[in-house]
Amino acid sequence: MQFKEFAKNINKLLKEHPEIAKFEVITSIDDEGNSFNTINYFPTIGRYNSKKQDFKHEIKSLKKKSNAVCVN
Repeated sequence: MQFKEFAKNINKLLKEHPEIAKFEVITSIDDEGNSFNTINYFPTIGRYNSKKQDFKHEIKSLKKKSNAVCVN
């Protein structure tokens, strides 16, 4: 999912249900809901390597190396 699609859906959800503004944000470990975690950190930009399942924070030369936003 692209970040703009993620942001659009989050903003739409908040607009339609403003009461959720103070709700805790959680993530699911898998699509079956076997476990859940809270989101503890602000989103960060970096480089994701799906083959290695690795994420590196990339502050320098952001446009060249970064390809993902990490939400936790």
